[in-house]
Amino acid sequence: MPQYLDHYQISSRNLYESAQKLREDTGLGFYDGGFFAGNGMANKIFPLGKGTFIEINGIVDPGKVVAKVPGTMKFYERTEAGDCFSLMCMRTDTIEELQAIATRLKSTVSPKPVQRTRPNGPPVQAFTTPQGDQRLPNNMTWYCHESRQYMHPSGQPVFNWPNCVEPLGVAYLELGGTEEAMTEWIGEPASHFPYRFFPDRPEGLYAIHVNTSGGEKVIRLPWRV
Repeated sequence: MPQYLDHYQISSRNLYESAQKLREDTGLGFYDGGFFAGNGMANKIFPLGKGTFIEINGIVDPGKVVAKVPGTMKFYERTEAGDCFSLMCMRTDTIEELQAIATRLKSTVSPKPVQRTRPNGPPVQAFTTPQGDQRLPNNMTWYCHESRQYMHPSGQPVFNWPNCVEPLGVAYLELGGTEEAMTEWIGEPASHFPYRFFPDRPEGLYAIHVNTSGGEKVIRLPWRV
């Protein structure tokens, strides 16, 4: 059952400011990913090359915080101390493969797809497993042929920013925890993926090293779920 690196989420207090800062710090380009249904969130997407990307998420509807929508409130509390990594995700090609992972982890596949509306096109939809917060990767299958590179979020063109570098894929990820725990979680050798483990840190993502036409770029943030 093939699994692939997919994407990494940054939870941000100010979506626009954080996206601008990441672009200035790394030279990586981004585009407007659109908004999510129901939770007052939106995102900016940074393609990293080879089917991977970063999504910077932020609250754009403060009424959802006032109304204490649970997921939005949790996001708000998570970012009170500043921006952080909060999700790392792998993907499969098919729903059947995703269901097999859910069964192995004694979890379920989301009954409805996570849905995001693009500013200039059809909704982006994906099913996920396992449910709940994890310090280890969750998994997803992009719906309606979204796994095709030309539809996948990593394959969309970025805004025409000046002096952007070309992303060439993830060089490696700095992870807390152990290779043995990751292998057990994902169901295949963690050595198949560009992971570097730091057992003295709690499980989670601490840095993404990205190969680019301008050299290696490092994105380093605390991890909070």
